[in-house]
Amino acid sequence: ISRHNLDLDPDYIRSLKDPIYSRYCRSGEIEVFPEAVRLIRLLEGKGYTLAVASGSYSSDILAILNDRSLEHYFRAVIGKDMVKERKPDPETYLKAATLLKVEPSECVVIEDAVKGIISAHQAGMKAIGVRTDVTEGLDLSGADLVADSLSELRELFASI
Repeated sequence: ISRHNLDLDPDYIRSLKDPIYSRYCRSGEIEVFPEAVRLIRLLEGKGYTLAVASGSYSSDILAILNDRSLEHYFRAVIGKDMVKERKPDPETYLKAATLLKVEPSECVVIEDAVKGIISAHQAGMKAIGVRTDVTEGLDLSGADLVADSLSELRELFASI
């Protein structure tokens, strides 16, 4: 809405969208980027502790993860229903660090949204921006590192 300067109430739009999106999350029809799954498996295999810190509801995130048998890769799942402030406020990421029992400065965030990159930095974390077909055209230059795809990011982590 803000990106396209639309005269709409975001809270009203969310109130219409959220129940529809939640049903969709439970439908089993949401496609997960295959390269994201490969990246998750690689990171977990290298000993990284993983969390999801999202602007979606935690029940929606868990429905998708459970449907794809990915829930066991994540030690914590934080959704917008678990925080008072949404991104770009740092609360979501700070809660993730607390649940993981790590200092924010030890965390690296993988983000595809400008608000998430701002949020990560405000939390004292490094941010890797990832371009996807969905986020094409967004300015992710505020990230500490920008990958042009999930494949590129996976290759980077595979090499370290």
